[in-house]
Amino acid sequence: MKKRKNIINSLKEGVDGNGAYILKDHGYKGGLLSTKSVDLVVGRVTDSYGDEGNNIFYKGRIEDEDIAKKIKSKLLTASSIGLHIGNMLCSICGEEYGSVKCNHKLGVVYEKSKILPYIAPYLTQNKATIYARNVRALEQSIV
Repeated sequence: MKKRKNIINSLKEGVDGNGAYILKDHGYKGGLLSTKSVDLVVGRVTDSYGDEGNNIFYKGRIEDEDIAKKIKSKLLTASSIGLHIGNMLCSICGEEYGSVKCNHKLGVVYEKSKILPYIAPYLTQNKATIYARNVRALEQSIV
């Protein structure tokens, strides 16, 4: 549960303490990043919690009648979370991936890893990967 605490809390809080925004399609019109629109805000997250597994659940209030009807009739059943990754660390050296202190290449197997045995003890190869730290939820989207 501790690993997911930032995401759970940031969904509950949002940017202003009133819950994360619930958006249509991550708030983009036509898939263009430059057209992010407040018109696509359809609600707010009212609660968020985790279970014993890796699941995070949330409850929300939908203010858009058309979207609410589609959810109730099960025409819309999927959601997607927008995340902010605070740090992307290298699984081999533990430094910020791509920084001057890290020269490892993703997917390459290295002889030794300082970090991998602690974050993924079930892995048998020391393959360079990125792992995220300080992850927060920015928004929840109906997609």
